[in-house]
Amino acid sequence: MSAKMDNDSEPSYTVLPPESMKAIEKPGELSRSESITSASNVLNEIFWLIIDEHSITSNELTVQHVVESLGEEGILFWRDLRFKESQDVALKMANLSRGRFSGQMSKEHQDKASQQLLDFRNFCGFVSPCASHFLKVFSEELVIPDWSSFTLDMTYHFYKVENVMDGQNAQYIPILRDADPNYWGLSICSTDGQRFSIGDAHTQFSIQSVSKPVTYSLCLATEGADAVEEWVGCEPSGRPFNAQDLLPGSNKPFNASVNTGAIMTAGLFASNFPDLTWKEIVDKICETWYSLCGEDMGIGFSKDTYKSEKSTAYTNHAIAYNLKATRGLPRDIDLYKMLDVYLGCCSIEMCAEALAVAAATLANGGVCPITGKEVFPAHVVRHVLSETMTCGVSKEQTDGLSLCFTYVSKFVFLSPFHSTRCTTRPAILLSKWDCLQSRA
Repeated sequence: MSAKMDNDSEPSYTVLPPESMKAIEKPGELSRSESITSASNVLNEIFWLIIDEHSITSNELTVQHVVESLGEEGILFWRDLRFKESQDVALKMANLSRGRFSGQMSKEHQDKASQQLLDFRNFCGFVSPCASHFLKVFSEELVIPDWSSFTLDMTYHFYKVENVMDGQNAQYIPILRDADPNYWGLSICSTDGQRFSIGDAHTQFSIQSVSKPVTYSLCLATEGADAVEEWVGCEPSGRPFNAQDLLPGSNKPFNASVNTGAIMTAGLFASNFPDLTWKEIVDKICETWYSLCGEDMGIGFSKDTYKSEKSTAYTNHAIAYNLKATRGLPRDIDLYKMLDVYLGCCSIEMCAEALAVAAATLANGGVCPITGKEVFPAHVVRHVLSETMTCGVSKEQTDGLSLCFTYVSKFVFLSPFHSTRCTTRPAILLSKWDCLQSRA
């Protein structure tokens, strides 16, 4: 649904009582009663807009109709914490509540709450706690206003390139070499929290080098940019991602996106927690990933991937020894603990849908678009995105995952196949189409 509200032929309605609206009178603005009436007018327009969209009467409107109308604009109501207060209103109408300890809702509870009828008064009580978010959706203010056309186009091109099977699986660890080459998924999240997924977008996979920008962000947030640059540079290397080369003179890694820099940043972050095991440190990093992903989907850890990584980590061990010999390690952290944290970060698991939200959080200045919470300060995100844009695509990068960054939305593609130019071939084709569309 993408229709602007108008004031023609408005049905009659009852003005809400003062306690149901949170209007605040300010000098030169509407009076309190005028503000309440104005707010009620807006809610009335949304109320009838949804009714007209579903071709129902005002006596038939349910929470589910509202949820579906939000969904048509890419907003997943029950999975979007910006709408938590309205979710709680719907649950209360059904005499239900969240889990006492988990704070979560079962699918059964969501379905029962969705069946609740909404007359105008109940509709206002349901919408008004999150009125600004509802208004943004229904007044075409989202960053991608014609969401249905956008997702239709993306679906067409997703299937158009589905059978392109150039390249091969990543070969550098057995578990990636043996992955199902037929995986192909796409997930999108806009900076306004509009979400779309297709194909194998819900399949869990190890994030490998996609973990690097977040570990780098954590270092910048805890240590500060100057302290981090004492250990890791910001220069493009022009070398393979696992090369052992260091910056001449300083013996620092070129950047945080190649393995030398990612191992060093893993050590720098881990050095803040001398009393924790490597796994406990990785668990702390997973907590940050959970926040980046909107607290909506599980973040896992693959023991099999970790074992596969460690059993073949000869080059990474050589890098770690080289760093210790030529530069030294932050706070004299144990070399093996540093490596375990790095390999553990590569073994974190999530799906493309979760990763799309995380990428959108970075595009949104560090504020997660589906929770409204700041995960990283804006200055950290600016630094990380600059580094990622200039240094993040290293020569012969072979992860079976591709991220397409724009400042409107984030695209995450899952495909074990990669080409000799570092990214999955289907992802390249789809990204090229999006770039052409952006220039049109």
